[in-house]
Amino acid sequence: MENQQLGNNEYYEKNMAVLQEKQPHIYQKVKAFEDGTYKSKVKDMYDAIFLAHKDDNSKEIMNVVISKNGDNYLVCDHNDPFGQAKKWLDVAISDESKIELIFGMGLSYHIELILEKYPKKRVFLIEPSVELFVYLLNSRDMTHIFEKVWMLLEEDFEIFFRNFLRLYWDARNKGVFKFQTISLYSLVFDRVWNEFREKMTRQMNNLTVDTATRHKLTQLWLTNYVSNIKRLKEASNADGFLGKFKGVPGILVSAGPSLENNIHLLNGIKDKCLLLSASSARLSMKQFNVSPHMFMTVDASEGETRIVENISCDNEYMVYSNQLAPRSLDLFDGKKIFINYNSDFYTTNFLQWAGIKSGFVMSAPSVANTCFDFLYRLGCNPIIFVGQDLAFTKAKQYAGKIDYGIDGTEETFKDAGYPLVKDIYDNDVYTMPPFLAMKTCFEDQITRAKAENPDLVVINCTEGGIGIDGVENKSLEDVIRDFEDNKVTDLIEELYQANMFDDHTDKILEFNKFLVTELDGLKGLIDKQKDALDKVEKFKIISKESRKEFDKLLKEADYLSRLREGTFIYKLLISPLLQVQLFQMGLQFVKDNEHEKNFKKKKKVYVETLREQVGMIEEKLEWVRGMLVEE
Repeated sequence: MENQQLGNNEYYEKNMAVLQEKQPHIYQKVKAFEDGTYKSKVKDMYDAIFLAHKDDNSKEIMNVVISKNGDNYLVCDHNDPFGQAKKWLDVAISDESKIELIFGMGLSYHIELILEKYPKKRVFLIEPSVELFVYLLNSRDMTHIFEKVWMLLEEDFEIFFRNFLRLYWDARNKGVFKFQTISLYSLVFDRVWNEFREKMTRQMNNLTVDTATRHKLTQLWLTNYVSNIKRLKEASNADGFLGKFKGVPGILVSAGPSLENNIHLLNGIKDKCLLLSASSARLSMKQFNVSPHMFMTVDASEGETRIVENISCDNEYMVYSNQLAPRSLDLFDGKKIFINYNSDFYTTNFLQWAGIKSGFVMSAPSVANTCFDFLYRLGCNPIIFVGQDLAFTKAKQYAGKIDYGIDGTEETFKDAGYPLVKDIYDNDVYTMPPFLAMKTCFEDQITRAKAENPDLVVINCTEGGIGIDGVENKSLEDVIRDFEDNKVTDLIEELYQANMFDDHTDKILEFNKFLVTELDGLKGLIDKQKDALDKVEKFKIISKESRKEFDKLLKEADYLSRLREGTFIYKLLISPLLQVQLFQMGLQFVKDNEHEKNFKKKKKVYVETLREQVGMIEEKLEWVRGMLVEE
């Protein structure tokens, strides 16, 4: 073994050359590590790393050794690395998965076998140590690996998840993936491995909720988008508010039971900070005769109208997105501030088409998460949580008396299978998955926000509940003691008046006519695809003479699918309505047909599946057309 000078052998030079071309994000991090401008995040997890040679007299590098707690660990088998990798492959990798997530590249014998046996699989590599990676670069020619896999090197997991979820929803992958590690990495980098597994589980739970939500609500969302856009002229553009509250404390008021402990402090500080209430918290505040500057309501369902019923509108501003149930806009005759939701595919495209500037505000698992993003984009600092229990403190869901909350006893929460966790005072308290999804989202939001703005201060003044990791818990009374007058009320009204939307009715009508014309073009592509499927179906037997013609028809049908999916109108309005159904249909098709050898059966399933897809698209196309023409 030898801890020799690195970065000066032929393997290193070849590997770095390919990384520079194919994966520059990895290349740049390695160079930054070598020149000392990047410090490894996991240096404390092991004692040393060495190159291992074939024998004492040989210069041939055979392995890499990691020393930890007095023990030395070989990255791979010293005598038969391919044999070891094959045994791992047979146990860990299956034919069904389309994506392989591998924690730890080692010397990549296992990766090499995956690519050789399954050339169509997509492989993600998560390498936790930049120092180990440099040693690996010096040990073996891995250029063929770097040309074919996508890598992260000591990267924030949030970046991985954003990229992975895009890959997951890619129809070619059919959403089937498997997550694996090699034992050395889970042992040496146990802290990173456990953190990654935990976050991966959270993300998949959130994805399950997201998938169900998309399936159920996307059509309702689009209906609301198209209806509410006519009301823009009644609202002020939140874009004009962004960045205008720098240094102003922002308090995010949520409806958790602990709000009862400090809500009495809020009315007295309304000119010293910005009070933004999440939707249900507005009802709790009303019961205690406290009002915020703004309340946010974004839910698409009719039940959301209860937030705005019987509210005195004189001194409150309703912050909303076009996702909101239209009746809420009818009921609330006070001042409205429109936020451009990043998930509102219709309104966003209209605003871009019409040349109207409107910065995004994040859609999220809960309106409270969106409130945090809004306060951050406004420039508020510090941002303060109150009423954000994320748990059933006092065996209640909401502060005050709200009749649609979940209240109960310890037994009812236990019988319902709700998780039992510790609150910030180390007492037992029950929570539920949606609360945990909110907590995860808050933690991710705060991490990203502080990366952009290291001076940002986030404080949890809930004074109860399970807390938010990385956020200090303080009493609200102590935090507001040093607040100074910021004339917040006057600033809000000034910005509200200055950013009122013009009347864009004519532009909206013109945009909808443009979309209808695009729908007509999409219908033409669908008719061509149906004709191609008719011709495919006529083939009963494939002979040598007819093979070329049959293959040509199949390619035409597939090409028309890609052409349809690439159109602006399909991406804008049709794909969001059908994404989940088409995704699930693709999974079923792969399951039923991928290994079918009988030509007649395979052709039958293929044609039936594609016809069903085309029928679903036609149905949604006509529904969208009717809605746009009606509007």
